[in-house]
Amino acid sequence: CAPVFDATVGSLLPSKGWLHHAEHLSTAADTDVADAAVLNAAAAIRTTIADRVAWTTAALENAGVEIVHGHGTVTGPNSIVVTSGDEEGTPRELTASAIILATGSEPIFFPGVRPDGDRVIAPRHTQNLSARPASMVMVGGGVTGVEYASVFARMGTRVHLLSLEPLLPRIDREYVARLSDVLAELGVAAETGVAVRSVENTGSGVVVTTADDRRLEAEMAFIATGRAGDLTFLGDGAPDLARTADGQFLAVDDEGRTSIPSIFACGDITGPPLTATRAVLQGRRVATAVANLISGDGDRTSGRGNTARDTTAPETATAGRTAAFIEAVYTDPQIAQIGPVLELAERTDLTVTRQTYAGSMRAHAHRRTEGELRIWSDDAGSILGAAAFGELAAEVLAPVQLAMHTGTRLGTLQEVPFAYPSVTEVVTM
Repeated sequence: CAPVFDATVGSLLPSKGWLHHAEHLSTAADTDVADAAVLNAAAAIRTTIADRVAWTTAALENAGVEIVHGHGTVTGPNSIVVTSGDEEGTPRELTASAIILATGSEPIFFPGVRPDGDRVIAPRHTQNLSARPASMVMVGGGVTGVEYASVFARMGTRVHLLSLEPLLPRIDREYVARLSDVLAELGVAAETGVAVRSVENTGSGVVVTTADDRRLEAEMAFIATGRAGDLTFLGDGAPDLARTADGQFLAVDDEGRTSIPSIFACGDITGPPLTATRAVLQGRRVATAVANLISGDGDRTSGRGNTARDTTAPETATAGRTAAFIEAVYTDPQIAQIGPVLELAERTDLTVTRQTYAGSMRAHAHRRTEGELRIWSDDAGSILGAAAFGELAAEVLAPVQLAMHTGTRLGTLQEVPFAYPSVTEVVTM
């Protein structure tokens, strides 16, 4: 098998770990009890990360994959040079019929607004927390910022969230408004349209200065200002790979092929939405394309993929084939969606089916009847997209996702009697 490179777990697993533990880290009057709970949660997250990395390593090795540790630089259409962390190590050149780039994404930080790992933190620093901060300024209102704002607020931290963009700009606006009300009830003070000029660690706290010269003081600050593709493998002499219009990601075709036919890419490096489900789907398609290439069924020289798409939304490049993956915000309650819901919500020629959690026996048993599901379909009954707000919203959308992948029409889906009581019964009530 072709060698691959080991990747460290950065932001995804810590955030989901904290979201899981947040249910048990509600505001505590006894600070010592709260701090002990934070320490236990941070330790559990570190253990989970280590277990996950060990499991992945073992799975790769059992499949016969050689793992090469080091920094890889793409030097040609079929070559990579790997240098180890040891300065005395000899660079190793690897060659293969195909190269797959799955380097993920890295946080975007701006001058004066950068984490220091102490009082100014980012997602990867949360696994080392030793105490619950009494107050925090969250800089950024995307999925990461909103999820962590929810986590810290449930822990009893006073959170002030600042975002230049609207909260969760990619997500269904109706349900974002409902989640905003929930955040406000938790005590999160959220402001949008606010630019942050600087974040300073004063030693005893932080001072956040906005573009309009306001100064906000808190015990800690959290920086969640966005992510861009990790392109550090493009060193001197690297081939010229076409990028998306913003220059932050690689442009790919339906099969993950870049502008160089022997080089493929999948996951965050190909642009938003930066979700694990999209990465998995892309990875499977890339694997199939590479297998065909190596077996001779693919055409390495036909130029297919030589003209990479100029797109700011790579997820739409496959004309519906990859539209049916779930984007989720794992707050409590969750928001989840499938398809171009922002566009669908503006259309007047579609049928919108609304199902409330209030008809679900499980929702009543859990005292969580505030949820709702919306499904957009055309005149033929084809499902074009869906959004859900409520407990386990991502699971509610699972059968809808399957229906979209298989071309099952809404009427047929609603004939299926799902388990009762269960969260998925919302789909067919």
